[in-house]
Formats: sequence, structure tokens, C-alpha cells
Amino acid sequence: MSKEIWKTVIDYEGFYEVSNSGRVRSLNRVVKVDNRWGGKTKRFLKGCLLKQTPDTKGYPMVVLSKQGQRKYFRVHQLIMRHFIGAPPKNYEVRHLNGVRSDARLLNLTYGTRKENHADKRMHGTVCLGENNPQAKLTEFGVRVIRRLDRRVSGRALSKIFNVSPMTISRAKNKLSWGHI
Repeated sequence: MSKEIWKTVIDYEGFYEVSNSGRVRSLNRVVKVDNRWGGKTKRFLKGCLLKQTPDTKGYPMVVLSKQGQRKYFRVHQLIMRHFIGAPPKNYEVRHLNGVRSDARLLNLTYGTRKENHADKRMHGTVCLGENNPQAKLTEFGVRVIRRLDRRVSGRALSKIFNVSPMTISRAKNKLSWGHI
């Protein structure tokens, strides 16, 4: 196992650090806080590992704050920016093992959107067909719709499958479900 390396978060020097193991921590520091008499007192804050919570797409996020301003960051983007540098134009972070919650540096690299989508297909994490939480049809249903295309109207098929005629039309014409 390799040694964990910590780097200071740019624009948050003296406040936060990120590690090649995919962790983010706050540093020990003294802050000024308002007291009940209207003055300021100094208070010691002990550093700790920050809690990572998944965003709506499942990527771990942390909240960094400085001077009362809070900002949200995806952990994998912080790691890459501080250990590798800013991404080249039109590049994004790829997770080599397909696990979004794994923000270790050895699992991350920059790549094009096309490479990222190829990775998702390889790992089986692409949100196509029934894997998409918004899917209203099944793969079997789409195959049936395409077989019945000329024999049954789109309106009749929409009633059978309890979806809109537009959903039937998009499935027939491979505007949706184009992967099958």
C-alpha cells in the first residue's frame, strides 16, 4: 500500500487539504467568533476528516468554507486538480474502475467525454434502457413495439403499454432505446 500524500487546497490554504487516497480534511486553526457582548473572541478548531456525501449522481461531495462562504466540491475533481492539474480543454475526470464513490488518485484520469462513456459501457454503469430510473418501457416491450410497428397504430400501442404516443414513436424510430 502506498503512503498517503496530502496537498493544500488552492484558495483554502491553511484551512483544508486533499489526499491521494480520496480524502479531504480540515486543518487545526484559530478563528474569530462573535461573543455575546458584541466583540470578537478567538476559538481553536481542531482539524478532522470531512464527511463526504453523494450528490444526485452519486459522486462524493464536500463543503469547504472560508470567511463565512460555503462552497461545494466533488471530491474526485479536487483530487485531480491538486495532484495532476487542471483538465485540458474538453476533458473530464474518468473513474477507471467505474465506481463513482472511489476518488483515489490511482482510480482517476482525465479523458474525453467519448472515453468516459466507453468506460461506462465497459463497466455496465451507463444509464441506458431499464437501468435508467425514468424508463417507462422495458427492452422486451420496445422489441414488441418495433415488431408491431406497421400492424398496430402508435395510439393503440400507447394504450397497451400505458405511455404517451410520443414515447412509442421515439422507441420505434430509435430516438430512445437506440442501443437495441
